[in-house]
Amino acid sequence: MNDFALAPVSLAREELGGGARSAVEFFDFIVDGTSLRDQLRTPNIGVLSGKYPSVEFARRLVRGDIDPLLDGLSAIYGCRECLDTLCGGQATTVEIIGDRVRWSEIQTYWIDRAQHGSAIEPFLSSRA
Repeated sequence: MNDFALAPVSLAREELGGGARSAVEFFDFIVDGTSLRDQLRTPNIGVLSGKYPSVEFARRLVRGDIDPLLDGLSAIYGCRECLDTLCGGQATTVEIIGDRVRWSEIQTYWIDRAQHGSAIEPFLSSRA
């Protein structure tokens, strides 16, 4: 079983050659003590963000539901500017199998279902 948690992340505004990236705050997925964002080497942000309406993303992850626009996957990272997963984001399969949750597609992670829910639930509760 993989250990699973959320951790707040703040990224400052970045000036780039042809423009800028907005400052943003979001929650990253921590798997076995390491940022999943870092493991995947993605510049995208976690879909659980106060800047965007992220409650539906969180509900899908807890329930193991899929995003109908993502061919059976659930969004986990999206564009820093628009959170759109079709704008360079990443998604995974989230399956609830008994007392475990399996994330696959990116890599395969097995997470205790209670730990998975208790990590995401505070985000949902804070947005209610």
